[in-house]
Amino acid sequence: MKAPIRYPQTAAGSGDMVGPGGLISSANAKPSRARGGFAFSRHKNGFTLIELLVVIAIIGLLLALLFPALTKVRESAKDTNCKSNLATVGKAITAYANDHDGELPATGFYGINPTFSRDPRNFQNSIRDYIGAAEAYSWSNDAKDRTFTSPFHCPGFKGDFGGKCYTLHKSAKNRSGDSVKPWGYIKDPYGTRSIQPQKIYNLLPTEIAIRDEPATDLPENHSNHRNALFFDLHVGMVDFENNPL
Repeated sequence: MKAPIRYPQTAAGSGDMVGPGGLISSANAKPSRARGGFAFSRHKNGFTLIELLVVIAIIGLLLALLFPALTKVRESAKDTNCKSNLATVGKAITAYANDHDGELPATGFYGINPTFSRDPRNFQNSIRDYIGAAEAYSWSNDAKDRTFTSPFHCPGFKGDFGGKCYTLHKSAKNRSGDSVKPWGYIKDPYGTRSIQPQKIYNLLPTEIAIRDEPATDLPENHSNHRNALFFDLHVGMVDFENNPL
């Protein structure tokens, strides 16, 4: 006599099916091929931990490759901006000299920061009209109260805002080989000149006029050179001993 056929039954009150041997499986589960027949498995959503770690590792590797390149691009942009600043100052000095029979603008301070006060010893006061700077109304030494001049702000400067980004060379050689003070000297806040500035055409064109060196013990503005304006008013690079590159 043949044994009766047993059909899977649905457990009361659920969507599960009772299979052979009393095993219960979901009625909504999708069958998958296994050894000797079908097995039931659930669909998994999202990433596994290993997959996430692999993605994070790939992103980290890409950032490690891109970061040096991005840093180099950023430093190159700062260097270009600095050279542009010095070229702008060179044009202003040329215009000033043309209006003053070849004489250079005077100063009482050799370190130049991007802000200046009414004190006539600030170099900006001598060329203010030639760089398009507003007139200073304060005598304060506080940067926030002083007048800002963008051509004297080196983007590579690593100090606080208002610090000295550029330096005027105190001495230079004239065409006779003598060392002179090219910018003269303003000795007091009344504008008294104890030394008159030199005529620009009397100075050797290879002498440095202005360079981008911080006047304090800060890191250099640029990683492997300084930018400089020469007395023939071209902009070039020098090493940290101020030798032309």
